[in-house]
Amino acid sequence: MMFYVLFYPSSIFLNKYIQPVFEYLFFIDLPIKTNNLVVFNIPTGIWAFCFIFSILLISNAIDWSFYLAVSLIIVPELMQHEKLGLLKGTFDVNDLMINLIGIFIALYFSRKNQYK
Repeated sequence: MMFYVLFYPSSIFLNKYIQPVFEYLFFIDLPIKTNNLVVFNIPTGIWAFCFIFSILLISNAIDWSFYLAVSLIIVPELMQHEKLGLLKGTFDVNDLMINLIGIFIALYFSRKNQYK
């Protein structure tokens, strides 16, 4: 949530109300300008991590639910590619990479949690 408040524009619905409060409390101007575009991909990776990690905690195995969850993360992003044009959106390789990193981190931590 803090990524959205700190870096995303006030045109996002909740930021219209939340950013002024943060500006008043912390004496900063929001949104923070950055040249690091990965900041905008991090929430997607966090979402992918949480989704996959929760699926793995519930099922306790890599089964159909894991593959379905990974498909729900990766396939829509690939469908946005301009050569496919199957889904309206902006294809971004960084989103794809950050999602994969989130998935692999979830796999790592779920396996580490299993063998305790």
